[in-house]
Order: sequence, then C-alpha cells, then structure tokens
Amino acid sequence: MLLAVESRDDYDYGWLFGLVDPDPAVRAAALRRCEADVSDWRDALDRSNAAYWANGGSSDFSDSPALGAARDQAAAAMREARDRGFSGILSEFITESRPFGRRDPTTLRRLVPFAVLFLQWEVAYPQDWCSPRPPWGLKKDVLRGLAGIEIPPDSRAALVELVVASVRREHRCEDRGFVLLARRLDGPDLRNPVAQCLDSPDPIVGLRAGFLLDVLADPSMPPTVASWKRWLASTAT
Repeated sequence: MLLAVESRDDYDYGWLFGLVDPDPAVRAAALRRCEADVSDWRDALDRSNAAYWANGGSSDFSDSPALGAARDQAAAAMREARDRGFSGILSEFITESRPFGRRDPTTLRRLVPFAVLFLQWEVAYPQDWCSPRPPWGLKKDVLRGLAGIEIPPDSRAALVELVVASVRREHRCEDRGFVLLARRLDGPDLRNPVAQCLDSPDPIVGLRAGFLLDVLADPSMPPTVASWKRWLASTAT
C-alpha cells in the first residue's frame, strides 16, 4: 500500500523566503528546515535501497509483496520530502511555463517569485545553495522557463538585477541561461547597467557585457558557447 502523500497545494512554501532573510535567526531556521528535508529524503532512500537488496537486488517484487510495499512507501516518502522545498514549487513552475503548458497568468504570478527567489539564493548564499549538491539542472530549467514567458511586472526589476549580477560576478554553471532571460527582459533598464560594465576594471566582466549587448542587438546571434568563442575571436582581445 502506498504511503499517503500531500498534494503540493497543501504545502506552505512561504518559508523558503527565509533563506535570504536579512535576519540571521530567520535564515538559520529556514536552513534547518532544508536540512531536515534532505535528511528525510536520505532516510527514505536508505529504506528503498534496503528493500531492493533484501529482494536480491531485483526490482521485480512480484514474489515479495511486503518488500514491494516497503519500497513503494519509501519512494513516496522520497517524493514527499523533495516536494516540500524548491523542487516541488519549481517543478510546478517549469511545467506551467513550458510551451505546451497552460501558462495561466494568475498561476504564473504566484510561481514566478519562487523562481526569482531560487536564483537570488544562489547569488546571495552560493555555498548554501550548493548543499548538498548544486542543483544545476533545476537552475537551467528555471532560467529557460523564465525566458519563455511574459514576466510579471512586479518581478521584472529583480530579474534585471540578477542578469546584471551574472555579468559582474564570476561565471557559474548554467549562467548562459541569463542571456536567454536578457532577451526576454530587453529594455533600457537592462541595457544601461550592462553597458556600465563595459568599463569594469575586470576585463572579463567587460567582455561579458559586450557579448550580452551584441546578443541583444542581434536576434539572430545564438547565445551559445560557440558563438561566445567566435565573438571573442572577433574582438581580437
């Protein structure tokens, strides 16, 4: 018998904003909650693996219904632990923002702030964001989702700030998605601060800014590693 699992609609995801709260006590409480969810997930994984090995290392539980039920319960507990945090709310955002998704404006207005928060958390506290392992795939899907929808006006300023931050800071995995997002956000409020980065004392920042501005100016220019290398070669820098 499967373990009963709450619907995502039953979860209160507001606690996630505590991860970037300026109050150290609030942030610490949010981090403890994250760690508890990871601990619950690992405990459920251990139970799943125990059932698997008790069944002789086979996924066919037809002759061992009790072990099969134990593994089903463990799998449900793993999903429940995962869905209580960012993975749960962001999987809903990713599904909603896909080209074949509903893209209901009301639903997206509810979900986009969590996508923004996830990216803000990486910028503000990268070590916490990377624990227990960096969620690069989730970041890639979130950026792709944001680049494919109409951005709610009340989230625009925060996303512009994140794009500019990606130019100014050291490059991180999947940051290419910010170039796609920049095309969605294109406007003076984005181009002006990016242009200011051209004169950065860090030459890499200036190059990133120049590439981004050229991508924005030329819709046919793909934001790929290959185009970045070609662009670098063309600058003779």
